[in-house]
Amino acid sequence: MSAGAPSRRDRARTPAGKPRIYTSTAVRARQTAEAIIQVQGAPVTMLAGLVEAGIGGLEG
Repeated sequence: MSAGAPSRRDRARTPAGKPRIYTSTAVRARQTAEAIIQVQGAPVTMLAGLVEAGIGGLEG
């Protein structure tokens, strides 16, 4: 299991069909997740491996 990935036990605690939020540890991503939480009340999981990827000439 990768660092920060939700465990099977964590996933089992969230009933199917309920919204879940996965976010990176970046400040701007956490801030966005917090705004969504205030509206949806969904649980948040921060994933250290969820990072922005640069794709060079394909960006934009």
